[in-house]
Amino acid sequence: MIFIAIAFGSGIAAAFFSQAHQAIWIGILAAAAALAQVGNRLQVRLQLTKVCLFVCVFSMGGWWNQTCADQPDSMVQQVGRQVRIEGLVTDIQQKDQGYAMTVKTEDSRTLVHYYGKLDDYRDLTGSWAAFCGTPELAQERRNPGCFDYRLYLQSCGIGTVMTTSSVELLAIKPAAFLRLTSRIKGGLEYKLERFTDQEVKAMALAMLFGDRSAMSEDTYEDFQRNGTAHILAVSGLHIGVVYGFFAFLWRGRKGALFYIGALFFLLSYMALASFSPSVVRAGTMIILHLGAGLLHRRYDLLSAASFTFVLMLCYNPIQLFHVGFQLSFLAVASLGVILPFVQRFYQGVFLSSLAIQAGMAPFTAYVFNYVSLGALLANLPIIFLAGILLPVGIVMLVLSGVSDRIFEFCAFFFEQGCRLLVWINDFFYAGGKTSFDVASPPVFLLAFYYGILFFFVCEKGRILFIRRKPVL
Repeated sequence: MIFIAIAFGSGIAAAFFSQAHQAIWIGILAAAAALAQVGNRLQVRLQLTKVCLFVCVFSMGGWWNQTCADQPDSMVQQVGRQVRIEGLVTDIQQKDQGYAMTVKTEDSRTLVHYYGKLDDYRDLTGSWAAFCGTPELAQERRNPGCFDYRLYLQSCGIGTVMTTSSVELLAIKPAAFLRLTSRIKGGLEYKLERFTDQEVKAMALAMLFGDRSAMSEDTYEDFQRNGTAHILAVSGLHIGVVYGFFAFLWRGRKGALFYIGALFFLLSYMALASFSPSVVRAGTMIILHLGAGLLHRRYDLLSAASFTFVLMLCYNPIQLFHVGFQLSFLAVASLGVILPFVQRFYQGVFLSSLAIQAGMAPFTAYVFNYVSLGALLANLPIIFLAGILLPVGIVMLVLSGVSDRIFEFCAFFFEQGCRLLVWINDFFYAGGKTSFDVASPPVFLLAFYYGILFFFVCEKGRILFIRRKPVL
């Protein structure tokens, strides 16, 4: 699975940068398949067969990326023209001076900005609405190494952006599931506004759903530069805590009913977190873990991650260039490869943090242009505290429509925990003294670092090196 995932992802990247026609990728696939067949009949070395298989999967990745890129998008064809669109509002976030809505039409998705007032904006999620405006392509990166907003939106499945001056609700039956998830989050937000302040409400929405729209930029930047921002974006940590919390509450025999219940619980939480890349990655891997337990099969972390990697890229190949997607799988690779190696020399409380920082620090420097020295120490207490606050937040979510008194007690506990969380982060951040701005390292240096790191720390790589055998 690792072999297939690397080949498939490499093909997508090659197609993205080369923009080669679909016919070229089909030709490469046919040639590699024919060569593999000839080699099989002639009983040539196994290495040639592996190379042919790699090229086959590589070309499939390139073909799939180009196929998805060539799909018609009616909104892209209308760029620069005044149009009226009708679609389903799948997501809405409140910004400083307005709202950003993701609108799904028949063959496209558009990010619509509205700078007006909406009485209860969350009720718009799941509704059908009409908007008038001029669709535009998002801004590309202006300088090498800068943020590419257009590519980011494409990795989220969004092709165009548009600003509208009015929102017209249509008399079409709303999407019940989207409306339900929006009302659940809206109910929690309303209760938080009653019993806590703005800062705690923002922390709760970020930790539980990955919604950072209410959080101040300064607070988020402090967490980001300290290497602890992952607790404010729903990730594998959150999914693991949610699964662990469900398993803790389950007092019966962990049979088929437990696995079905855990699956429903996880899918519900993933929907509330808007199926972000890190959530889908972690959720799919835990679902595979549940399937392994149900079928009494051995679960392998890297195999499950590789399968999930290919599955997500089959849905949207441009996700490969989403930073959240990249960081999520890099963290799993660090745990799966580096952690067992580090365990041979160190068994202390910083074991996981050491493995993850060894894998994440160079890429973080490349993407965000900073290195945090406090991340190694800060993550241990912050993750421990987040592991307590997340179950409390889930209880608050359940109680938001049941009991105000119990909710108020939980909200008080959550508020104190959030304040402690911010204090711990500020302590290790030390006013920016533990974080340093750096220039992005060259791509070839990153490739060399990760190639050497993952090859020599993995067990198979060390064995091949000792026996002086080729990688293939």
